[in-house]
Amino acid sequence: MTRPGHPHPDRHRRLRAAAAVVLPALLAAGCGVKPTGVVESGRPATLTVAGEGDRSSMIYLIGPTGLITPVQRHHYPPYSAPDLLRLLAIGPTEEEQKVGLRSDLPTVPDLKERLRPAVIDYPSGSGGATRATLAYPVADLTEAARRQLVCTIAFSTSQGGRTPVILTGPDTSLPPTPCGIGT
Repeated sequence: MTRPGHPHPDRHRRLRAAAAVVLPALLAAGCGVKPTGVVESGRPATLTVAGEGDRSSMIYLIGPTGLITPVQRHHYPPYSAPDLLRLLAIGPTEEEQKVGLRSDLPTVPDLKERLRPAVIDYPSGSGGATRATLAYPVADLTEAARRQLVCTIAFSTSQGGRTPVILTGPDTSLPPTPCGIGT
C-alpha cells in the first residue's frame, strides 16, 4: 500500500537504478576529451650510458634527476685522466643535452684556460689518494661538480674507481674524497 502523494517504492528503486546507469555515462561523455589516433613526434632521444665493463673512458655528468651519471667517451687507446677532464670541462654534447644531461662545473670563458691540462699525481702506495691539480678554484665548487670531477678521475686512474681523489686548485686543496659510485 502506498500513501497518497508518495511514489510507489518500486518507482524509487527504478529511479535510483536509472540514475546509477545514466549519471556515469553522462559524466564520461561530457568530459570533452576527443579520441585521437597515434601522434608521431620523431625519434626518441637516446644515449649510451656506461655499463659494468671498462670505465676508463668515462666522464660523469648530472642526469635529469640530479644524479651523477657515467657517460662513455669512445676512444682507442682510452683517454687519459687529463684528457677526460678536458672533455668534462667542455661539457655535454648536444645529444647528451637533449636527454637532460648537464655539467655543474664552472664556466671558464677562455677556452684555452678551460682546456689547460690538469696535473694528475697518482698514489705511491695502496690506500693513497690521487691528486688532481686543476686550473680553476675548487673551494666554491658545488657538491655535484666535485662529484663529477672525483668520479671522472677515480674511474680513470684506478680499477673500480675506489681510489680517493684530492682536488687542488689555485685557492685550496679539498680533503680526499671517494667517488661512491659502483664501489
